[in-house]
Amino acid sequence: MSFWLNVVKKPSENVIVLDASALLAFLQAEPGDEHVADRIDGALISAVNYSEVLKRMIQGGMPIGVVKGILSELNFKVISLDSVTAEMAASLWSQTKDFGLSLADRCCLALGILSEGTILTADRALMQVKVPVVVELVRHRGSPTVVSS
Repeated sequence: MSFWLNVVKKPSENVIVLDASALLAFLQAEPGDEHVADRIDGALISAVNYSEVLKRMIQGGMPIGVVKGILSELNFKVISLDSVTAEMAASLWSQTKDFGLSLADRCCLALGILSEGTILTADRALMQVKVPVVVELVRHRGSPTVVSS
């Protein structure tokens, strides 16, 4: 059974979906980190994007135990990749191939679409894709850039 069949969302609830780039900006105190900090509580991240964050932090020299310890202190939820989300991510390939988006990017978009959430990203390429989800760029000058597809 799909995770999405069990989700009960209140009409006023704004679901936030984290792209790996947004969580990395937060963890590494990069531009846009304050925008992520304000909205990370209760946010969702796909397991694929979570894995990408772990890999990047390990690649930067941080031991996995330390990374997991830091991430466990944050109040976001890692969402496993179920068949519904995997199928949606695969179906997005034709719309995203010209922008060079990865499997993790497509999983993030799929999670955003299925949760009817707002995606936070530091990756401008996600802003170019025409899919039915709101995408906010966290690295900005002034107000965040928002694209509602």
